[in-house]
Amino acid sequence: MESRFYLDPDIVRHLPQAQETKMTNDPFPPGWNEQRVRKVLEHYENQTEEQAFAEDEADFTDRPETVVSVPVDLIPAVRELIGKQNPVDS
Repeated sequence: MESRFYLDPDIVRHLPQAQETKMTNDPFPPGWNEQRVRKVLEHYENQTEEQAFAEDEADFTDRPETVVSVPVDLIPAVRELIGKQNPVDS
């Protein structure tokens, strides 16, 4: 199966810009530390396959959107339909 990621320039210009951050010697992102990383690792390393599947499914059922595979030739038509449903403010 081949996957492609399409980034629409009209949508990208409406996305918030990344903010610059200072470089530090801290290997963790803000709000994270070694204890938090170990806790997350322990959670996923001790998870059964069924638990992981249930967690993934629960994450997607709480969202009002879905992921679908669309042939590249149909992208313009899909974009048009989405635009009619959710017009982007210029």
